[in-house]
Amino acid sequence: MAGSLLPRLTAAVASSGLALHAYIALFESSGNDVWSVAFLAWGGLPYLICLVIACLGRRALHGLFAALACLGLDAVNYYQVFVDPQSSTAALGLLFVPLLNLVVSIPLGVTVAALIGWIARKKGGSVPKR
Repeated sequence: MAGSLLPRLTAAVASSGLALHAYIALFESSGNDVWSVAFLAWGGLPYLICLVIACLGRRALHGLFAALACLGLDAVNYYQVFVDPQSSTAALGLLFVPLLNLVVSIPLGVTVAALIGWIARKKGGSVPKR
């Protein structure tokens, strides 16, 4: 049961991130053009990688933590760009946050999950693999 739960949780978190990017592309962008689709694809790439990590990798917990880190950074970016922008260049976050997700959030989530698994195994517990 727990083995299939982690990829499902990862899919739910990834779907939330994709829904956020779809909302930005469809409703917050200035027009329905190729750039909206490109922003959606660029923003969704980290979540696709998290799903691959969770479903095809050895440990689904790594993909879940990576997706949670990506969603957290995307939520902060959405707030800073659309709710409370502090500068005229706040929208540049829409370009650079997916890159930060790829370079920082995914490795950070995988590392945190690996540390949790290592600590659990050291204490004699077990970590679900799938």
